[in-house]
Amino acid sequence: MSWNFLRVTLVALLTAIALPSLAQRTTGSLKGQVTDPNGAVVVGATVTATNQDTSVSQTTVTTSSGLYIFPTLLPGTYSVKVEGSGFHDSVQKDVPLTANGERVLDVAMTVGAASETVEVIAGAALGRDCNFYCEQHIFE
Repeated sequence: MSWNFLRVTLVALLTAIALPSLAQRTTGSLKGQVTDPNGAVVVGATVTATNQDTSVSQTTVTTSSGLYIFPTLLPGTYSVKVEGSGFHDSVQKDVPLTANGERVLDVAMTVGAASETVEVIAGAALGRDCNFYCEQHIFE
């Protein structure tokens, strides 16, 4: 065998081994739908996801379908605050997010003054697998 053949083979082998690791995501996503007590969507609600360890926040607004998405959050535990006109603020703490994870967190708002806050501590049963959720909802 020639040295050129060995070099080409070695480069091809190393490339094949390295490429899958480059495709792995280091972030996760958080998405959901915001509704009122009757199940109607809440349009234009402000949703803020805050990493509880770093205090880094991202903010978005719900769509005309009441949907929100944070496509690239670093893994960690989050506090999610939802604010909507005519509704109590909703805060859900201890929402875990993993690398390459897709967390779905729907929020049902309660009617009232925004100066009051409804706080929910997330547990293992809170949130759903995105595969189940994405089969039933389409994000804009």
